[in-house]
Amino acid sequence: METRGCRFFRQASPVELATEEFEPVGGIAVSLKGLFAGYILTDLKKNLESGTVAVTAAHIYNGIIVDCLDQEKFEKAGYKMLYDASGKKVRDASALKKSENDNDIIIRMVETFGKDTFTTLRSRSINLQWSGNIRGCEIKTLKINTQTMIIEDVNLLENKII
Repeated sequence: METRGCRFFRQASPVELATEEFEPVGGIAVSLKGLFAGYILTDLKKNLESGTVAVTAAHIYNGIIVDCLDQEKFEKAGYKMLYDASGKKVRDASALKKSENDNDIIIRMVETFGKDTFTTLRSRSINLQWSGNIRGCEIKTLKINTQTMIIEDVNLLENKII
């Protein structure tokens, strides 16, 4: 690694890396704080599913995932909670957002048990229904055309799957 300009600086845990201030190395600041907008709270002891929800929320909010056991350390380090996933279940992990490319709606669903699953998504308020398969561990992304209400599978970049 030294041939690539990397050198050992000190051993630190992930929590230490995220919460402590380090001396600059070669004039370069060493800090993870600026990479995240805040933290997503999870409680893996009481609610294992909260970890899955936290992963989805971390992508949406640009947050670092923090277990409740370490919450005080992150608060003292200046992080603010962006989302509390500690009491959430996998069914809460779906994300709904505006498409990056147009005014359509993007829905993301996460299969977390590692098993192929048939599921139905239904909204009575807008008279919309989709049924289909989600592979084990898949993040299924659907795009709803707001003009026609047609639902189609898209990839994570929101492009049509060919």
